[in-house]
Amino acid sequence: MPNTGAPLRISPIREPQIGIPEIRLGEVCIGEYGPTQRRARLARAVPSQVGREDYVRVRLFSRDGELWADPLPGGSSAISNLVLADGLVKIEAARDRIAEGDPVEVAGF
Repeated sequence: MPNTGAPLRISPIREPQIGIPEIRLGEVCIGEYGPTQRRARLARAVPSQVGREDYVRVRLFSRDGELWADPLPGGSSAISNLVLADGLVKIEAARDRIAEGDPVEVAGF
């Protein structure tokens, strides 16, 4: 099949089950457009170490019409939480944590 340059979009089956049809969760865009970005609020505080850039796997959900990102347990060494994650939240090296309720950017898978 020839490459047309159009992005490939993949959406998981579970998307309609969470009740936010206008938000495309778990969508992956491969090609020149890169991954999708969404703003959400962090459902639980996440600690970090100053001087180290961290990436936390999160699962997205809707609460009171707002998009929330729930950090998944297990850290970067856990492979099992990767299949549950909808995206990643970056914790800048200058921060020691992200507090519950803080707005975050989620890089979608």
